Amino acid sequence: MGINGDSNTCFDVGYNEVYSPWSNPPLPIYNSNDSLTIEITVRNSNGSLSLNIFFTNILGASPSKPQGLKVGKNYVGGGFNPKLSWNRNLEPDLMNYIVYRGYVSSPGVEPSSYDSIANTTDTSYVDEELFLYESGSSPCYFISRYSYRISAVDNTNRKSVKSEKATIAGYYSVCDPYGDNILQQYNSNSENIIELDEFHNLNEYKLFDNYPNPFNPITKILFDLPEATSISLKIYNILGREVETLIDDNRQKGRYSILFNATNFPSGIYYYKLQTNNFTCVKKMILIK
Repeated sequence: MGINGDSNTCFDVGYNEVYSPWSNPPLPIYNSNDSLTIEITVRNSNGSLSLNIFFTNILGASPSKPQGLKVGKNYVGGGFNPKLSWNRNLEPDLMNYIVYRGYVSSPGVEPSSYDSIANTTDTSYVDEELFLYESGSSPCYFISRYSYRISAVDNTNRKSVKSEKATIAGYYSVCDPYGDNILQQYNSNSENIIELDEFHNLNEYKLFDNYPNPFNPITKILFDLPEATSISLKIYNILGREVETLIDDNRQKGRYSILFNATNFPSGIYYYKLQTNNFTCVKKMILIK
């Protein structure tokens, strides 16, 4: 067992690549001028390992693998946000950590990919983008599982291999604040557009936060129109490229909602933009698969 580590102290490409005075396990220092750092760089076709060995610049390697990652629950209201904690790296040139999250499709399965969701100098992080419940007792609630990993970054932007994963499960709701089940609405409406009762007292344009957010894979977008007008409602990726047009026509005064199905889109941050002759608004939403 490694001191303050996860489990064994094996080294390999992509698993644990740095052996230094600050790694787990650490390389004992008996004299500040008598030490070294060993970094694995590649596994060769014949099975041998190629190494970089640093004698005079023992900080020349990447940071060591972060250790001891755990994920618990930060309770808020009737649910919780995932809360991560891990052991602090001991390298003196450490700058920050990168937090990665992946969606677990079924118990015990490794996520197909991990997305970078945050940078922090702390050794804890609350994922406020996710809000989960302890249990779900209606058709609106679905079990979700997420795995996290951490990578360390030094002051020359070298990154460590990712830590061992920590996984948490909880329920999320696809019921919107009006009590509607979004999945049922989507299945019963081939056009994905729901026109609500007209609101005669509407006096301003408004684009609401989508619900749920984060979502997988369907979310609802509501907006108010105080007058008849031509409108467009479009989805953009994080690079600002248009990826889908939900509405591009004329609408009468009223409150409207539309369902966005992101089944064919990768996880990530997206933006939805409502534009009329007299109004423009952009909001952010997060797709997590």
